[in-house]
Amino acid sequence: MRRLLRTIGTPQAASDRHIGRMPDLMAAYQWLPLDDDGDGMSNDMELALNRHPRLNEAALAAALMLLIEE
Repeated sequence: MRRLLRTIGTPQAASDRHIGRMPDLMAAYQWLPLDDDGDGMSNDMELALNRHPRLNEAALAAALMLLIEE
């Protein structure tokens, strides 16, 4: 939930007090079923598994294997 609120919302205006983003519940509701990284798993499932929804782990692993092989 914390990651979701940090990802979706209106950034805080310039201020001397840091209170964080203002949540946008409609945007969060619409964002959850999407698949931001194209790995076939919805953003809400990735959050539930403590994975970053904008990081395609399979693509990252493939890129790392290419670097290791060089």
